[in-house]
Amino acid sequence: MTGDLIKQIEKIYDGKVNDKEAFLDFLEALRTDYLTNPEDWENRTVAEYVDAMRSWIEDYSACGQNDVDWEDANYATMAKILYAGRIYE
Repeated sequence: MTGDLIKQIEKIYDGKVNDKEAFLDFLEALRTDYLTNPEDWENRTVAEYVDAMRSWIEDYSACGQNDVDWEDANYATMAKILYAGRIYE
């Protein structure tokens, strides 16, 4: 994992996604970024995006710069959110 990638991630979320409203704002910013800068997105399909998320979790959790408490994450809620995006209108 490169330092540049970590800086890009931090620039987007700035460590301030700590409640529901901030998460909704983050999702809107992510959506807007995709719509206005699609050429900057490495992963443009759902399959590519999901594969990249999975790879990032595996790689980042093993790197020395890891700052995520993987035991504290609410995986059931994350799974519910991701699945709802598949079926919700």
